[in-house]
Amino acid sequence: EETGGGIPADLLKSYLAFGKRAIFRRRLLVLCVFATIAGFTLFVAAVWPRTYHCESRLMAQRNEVFALRGDSGNDPLRGASDLVLRRENLEAIVTQTDLLRRWDARRPWILRLRDSLLDHLRTRPSDKDRESGLVFTLENKLTAVANDETLTFAVDWQDAETSARILLPVRNLRFW
Repeated sequence: EETGGGIPADLLKSYLAFGKRAIFRRRLLVLCVFATIAGFTLFVAAVWPRTYHCESRLMAQRNEVFALRGDSGNDPLRGASDLVLRRENLEAIVTQTDLLRRWDARRPWILRLRDSLLDHLRTRPSDKDRESGLVFTLENKLTAVANDETLTFAVDWQDAETSARILLPVRNLRFW
């Protein structure tokens, strides 16, 4: 009687022996394929653009005076994340950090190469269109999460210095 499920041990040993013989007979091919894949992996790891995560936290205290009046003093940061991520504020961040100029100057070389190749195929977008694209990119890469007493801003950007500069205007916004 069969006890059910599983691969029989003899069949597994047979497959392993076959694989060992196949690799041994074609060891030069196996070595070339392994070296090619390893080299390609190292190349991709070297040229792949990095992403830097920068985070800043704003802490707020509850105000009991507002809570006694019936206002929403229990949650001082209510709606702050929506305020930060409004389009007008994102446009102001792009302008204040001079993000349009920094985008070209601090872009990884592999992406600059891709952009130059694409520029030969199409016309270069205007500065207004590029700024609109940066606002959209910033909208996707910037997060603002409000917890009980903290508001956390985070950005994932391709350049460490620029990611820190993006959070400077965000921290200076007035929420009241």
